[in-house]
Amino acid sequence: MCKIIFSDIDGTLLDSNQKISFDTKKKIQELAKKGIPFVLASSRLESGVFPVMEELGIKAPAISYSGALVHDADRKVIQSLEMSVQTAEDIHAFVVKTDKSICCCTYSHDLLSARPMPIAPEQMKALLDRIRQTYDYCLIDAPAGLGMGFHLASDYADRAVVVTNTDASSLRDAQRTVMELDHLGRGNLHLVVGRVEKKLLRSLHTTIDDAMDAAGLPLLGVVPEDRNVPYALNTGIPLRECSNYAARAYENIARRIMGQRIPLMRI
Repeated sequence: MCKIIFSDIDGTLLDSNQKISFDTKKKIQELAKKGIPFVLASSRLESGVFPVMEELGIKAPAISYSGALVHDADRKVIQSLEMSVQTAEDIHAFVVKTDKSICCCTYSHDLLSARPMPIAPEQMKALLDRIRQTYDYCLIDAPAGLGMGFHLASDYADRAVVVTNTDASSLRDAQRTVMELDHLGRGNLHLVVGRVEKKLLRSLHTTIDDAMDAAGLPLLGVVPEDRNVPYALNTGIPLRECSNYAARAYENIARRIMGQRIPLMRI
């Protein structure tokens, strides 16, 4: 008699569309009623495992990091196989000395850090030149701040989208960013206001107008606050598969970038 079932997530439990079929959910829930634990075992971070369990509606142990971290059914850690900080530093030093092209990542529960790989400006330009020959659009997510990463992304770009929230600090940052992007010309600069909450509808027009005035840019789109966004990020499920709210705002922005005239959605 079967007493416990272990299953991987990606490529096993999830189909090619990163979804769990209705029949699979039903069978797993039937196992739970019979008292047979269905345990997820994955190389994912723990934050990528728990949302899948919630979608299945089960309470069972969970294995993440390919077995290095194990939680019981109450999500208490029952096993954590960790290396010392010194060992991690020794491995990192060896990797850097051996081959600087290798990306060295460090995991700790829900935290992931990676050593930045230096890229010369001429390498970035050559890469983008090759991309232009193949693709109509290439989106580059510039890192926060106005350092080297920002300039690598923006110095060779044709257009730029400044993304900001409606709080004063974000608006000031957007204003500074626009000043750094003057070389693109105002016709190639656009503004997206993100994480707009429904409860702020009464002051929405004022805050968005403030954002446009502060940045001095035309509005490309407004993205509403949507709790499905972090869920989609943690589970790998496409946002449009679990939400039609923020996903529709993103799609509208993409269509406007392509030159289509799309009205702003109602929040």
